[in-house]
Amino acid sequence: MWNSGKIFAGLVVAAGLCAMCWAEDSPNMARQQTITGCLSKGADAGEFVLTDEATSAKIVVKGSADLDKHAANHKVKLTGTQAMEESRLVFKVTNVEHVSDACTPAR
Repeated sequence: MWNSGKIFAGLVVAAGLCAMCWAEDSPNMARQQTITGCLSKGADAGEFVLTDEATSAKIVVKGSADLDKHAANHKVKLTGTQAMEESRLVFKVTNVEHVSDACTPAR
């Protein structure tokens, strides 16, 4: 009986470790990222578009009220996570850092 208790405890610990490993590799786990670019208002209320300075990609952005005061084509550095929302990828902002009042078009 004592040996079966040890085996059961060992299996519980191993299962817990496997679950932690799976959670780290899960695509649903959002990782913080930082992107820099030009911010403008989006098509919908509360939505913005960042033109990434590194790739020129247009990224849909949502987040704090601070975004609105920088949405006049200011250059910003945004920190946040990507998430699927209504069948599209959205960057959810957790921090806004103002870089400049104007953006230079990407080359």
